[in-house]
Amino acid sequence: MTMVQLTIRTLPELPFGAKYKCVFGAADPIDATVTAFGLSCPTPGVVGRPVISDTLDHVFVPLSVRSSETNKDFVSRNFAYYDCGRHTTCMECVKSQWACNWCVYENKCTHNTSSCQRNVVSGENVSMLHMLQQNPAHLMTHGANYCPQFHQPKDDILLPNNVPKEISLEVDNLPHPQAGHTGFQCIVNIEEAKMMVPARVEMNRRVVCDKTTYSYEANTGEYQATVTIVWNRDHHVDTITVVLYKCDILGSHREHPDCSLCVTRNVKYQCTWCSNMCSYNESCLHTPISECPKPRIDMVSVGQFIKQRGGEGTAPVETARARMLRPRTSRVSYCDKSAREYEVNFTYIFGVKRKDCSDRYSYCFNLEFSMSAVYDNGQLAQNGVPRKWQKCCIMFTSRIKPLSGPVEGGTLVTIEGSNLGLKEDDVKGKIRIGETPCELIHYEVSVRIVCRTGPSEGETEASVIVGNEAGYTESSVHFSYKDIQLVGVFPQLGPQSGGTQLAITGQYLNIGSTITAYLDDLPCFVNSTQASSSRLTCITSRSGGPHRVRKLTLCIDGANRTLEGNPFNYTMDPTIMEIKPLKSFVSGGRMITVHGTNLDTILKPEMVVYINDELTPTNKTVCTVLNTAQMECPSPPVNGKFHQWSRVRRSEQKFPRSLQKYQETQMALQISFIMDSVEAVKDLEKHFQNLRSQLIYVEDPRFLQFPNQMKLYKGDTLVIEGENLNLASDETDVNVTIGTCSCNVTSLALTQLVCIPPEVQPTGTNEIGFSTGNNLPLVVVRVGQHLRFSIGYLRYEVIKPYNFPPEAIAGITVGATIFIVLFVIVLVVYRRKSTQAEREYKRIQIQMDTLESNVRSECKQG
Repeated sequence: MTMVQLTIRTLPELPFGAKYKCVFGAADPIDATVTAFGLSCPTPGVVGRPVISDTLDHVFVPLSVRSSETNKDFVSRNFAYYDCGRHTTCMECVKSQWACNWCVYENKCTHNTSSCQRNVVSGENVSMLHMLQQNPAHLMTHGANYCPQFHQPKDDILLPNNVPKEISLEVDNLPHPQAGHTGFQCIVNIEEAKMMVPARVEMNRRVVCDKTTYSYEANTGEYQATVTIVWNRDHHVDTITVVLYKCDILGSHREHPDCSLCVTRNVKYQCTWCSNMCSYNESCLHTPISECPKPRIDMVSVGQFIKQRGGEGTAPVETARARMLRPRTSRVSYCDKSAREYEVNFTYIFGVKRKDCSDRYSYCFNLEFSMSAVYDNGQLAQNGVPRKWQKCCIMFTSRIKPLSGPVEGGTLVTIEGSNLGLKEDDVKGKIRIGETPCELIHYEVSVRIVCRTGPSEGETEASVIVGNEAGYTESSVHFSYKDIQLVGVFPQLGPQSGGTQLAITGQYLNIGSTITAYLDDLPCFVNSTQASSSRLTCITSRSGGPHRVRKLTLCIDGANRTLEGNPFNYTMDPTIMEIKPLKSFVSGGRMITVHGTNLDTILKPEMVVYINDELTPTNKTVCTVLNTAQMECPSPPVNGKFHQWSRVRRSEQKFPRSLQKYQETQMALQISFIMDSVEAVKDLEKHFQNLRSQLIYVEDPRFLQFPNQMKLYKGDTLVIEGENLNLASDETDVNVTIGTCSCNVTSLALTQLVCIPPEVQPTGTNEIGFSTGNNLPLVVVRVGQHLRFSIGYLRYEVIKPYNFPPEAIAGITVGATIFIVLFVIVLVVYRRKSTQAEREYKRIQIQMDTLESNVRSECKQG
């Protein structure tokens, strides 16, 4: 248990009976004691402390001060529990951020030095006051410099592969094992395999690991292994890196042994050319050569024929015994016409080669040779070891690039191989493409040559020839001279700020070593990795203003081709005037319309959204240019960023859970555009201050499926339910299909979409015509380019006509006929009666008129 002193300024006094408590993380509160500077409290017991992770030496917990009066914490800071025992070496221990010390002879790290019997190295974070209180002698061994450690050598410790060697290491502060302790040992770790090697101490400060053979499997020239010195089995001293190496790989190129490369290696490796390979000098059983023989091809295997400049001769080819055959059997070239002695080696496949030569073919075919003979002018002169040997090595080319260039020359040709000489003068003036000289530009000992081709009279193919005083070797591949043709360029417009990718078309555009292009005097930066024979691309540079280019110039090595007649025009940079709408759902894909000027000068504009305080774009999409003043861009999706933002906002606002789903979360992102190298459209806030350039993102709409995946349509309109449907959408953003037919959207509200289906039920497919399997059309809602909702299947309600039985139809027909006949009779009778009554009425009316007239006449007479 440790007392912790807390310095707290202006600690308020508590009323009588109240007290302060210390709270260490999740442990029970502990009563604190008020001191002159704050509080003092003991740490919890071991049971109340948290567990430290296996990979760490400490764990932090919050240490808070709590008042018993209010039962609330008002002061808090981190408190660390640490374990010095997690450190197993002296260096780790004393460099720890905690007050740890290293007990040398106990081989442990501890904060309490009283458990150390002898030498103690005090930690760098142990206070001077603590050391004075514990043991002032610890001041003499304070810090990592007093740990047992290797004295770092000036040069790498080199160990040849598969050669027994001692490892001698100088150690500072070397401990001396006591009675009962075991001595020193070396633990060598090679390719995750460990080997224990006995060691001895010399001059009280040098540890020597016994002579042992070390090897590794990796196919590399060098491999780094580690050596750890321990004593008393597990007492760690220090670890150092050593370098294992293989002379046979260091002295080879592309898996071919190379004499020139071997003998020019750094002398620290002690590699030498021995028995046709590069070996460690102590492993060479024959006399090593001090200089390599002249380059030469001089080997034949069964069925092989090699023709080489120089003399020609014959050698036997047989698998039973060496004897002279006729010249037509096989052919082999000599180093010179005076060479008369050869070594004939064979087992299953017979071959001819010269002794002490770098032999490509014996390496390639892995020939094993078991006996030798000497031939003098084609006659067997001696069995066994010959009297003398003509030094002769193969000059072998394994890679040539490029394999074609313009007829004007100027192509830098790289030739890689082996045994290409010890110095530059060996090959200078002896490199040709067919009969055309190739000027030496760069030389790497034995393995690499770079030369510049001369001009050719026309298109042709020829071998690459490299030679020296002894002869020449020809490559198996040919170099081609080509006549470059230039046809056209696209696009023909681009902004004055540059950055437009031009596609140049023609023939043989990917040949040569160096390609440059110019628009008048302005460079167009060529991307050689995307070049083909008929097409290459370049990026335009900045122009001082709108510019009409008169000619395009393409330079490939020594060839210049021009395309005249205004192949390209620099225009004013595009500008942005209006962006709408400025709201999108987080999955993106809502079509945003952008108005501006000179938009058609950009072949592939992109819309980018990002948070103001972040430099990295959140996402981007490719826009479609409609004309010089308008383009359409789908809003970029920002799902991950939005959900992260949403969680932070909801935690900050602390809405009740019952209300959180009704809160509309919005995230504002800044819009910018990538338009070639136009900088102004990348920062709209700075260069277009009157432009509204923030895109508001809201949650995606959600459409609900039909109950049981089925709905009966009875005519009129189709209503689809959902949530957040019009937060960032309108009718033009939503597309509803029933099968392959469209459902005309007439209304879009927050929770409902209304559309008018076709009059006749569509066939039973989805929106792209695949059968649904139940003869019912699938209803699909698409919002923007990315959101798709499968709502369910739609069945049309059909009203069937009522079928009357024939008897009923006959009865109705007879009844109707009788009714019509009766009606006609009644009508006729009624008509006759009406006519008769009318005639009677007229007769009576006439009689009345006559009677009235007679009465009037009699009255006048009277």
